[in-house]
Amino acid sequence: MNVTSKDKGKEVATEPHPPVLLLQEQLAAQKAETDQIKED
Repeated sequence: MNVTSKDKGKEVATEPHPPVLLLQEQLAAQKAETDQIKED
């Protein structure tokens, strides 16, 4: 799944998530950031 941070922000803004899903999104975002840093 390839989602830009802009799209992710839109999803969160238009569709309130339960705390668990928010946590999962944060973890996924952190993992994506870590992967990007590794690539650089």
